[in-house]
Amino acid sequence: MSKDSSISLAVIGGGSGFGIAALLNGKTHLANSSRPLSQAE
Repeated sequence: MSKDSSISLAVIGGGSGFGIAALLNGKTHLANSSRPLSQAE
């Protein structure tokens, strides 16, 4: 971010469900999951 101020990065916790929900809601482009995604996800 110090080289390119147009880039934003935040690292937060909350579990797989939190990250997957953020992906589905368009709140993030990248998330980590400790479980496989369900068919509905």
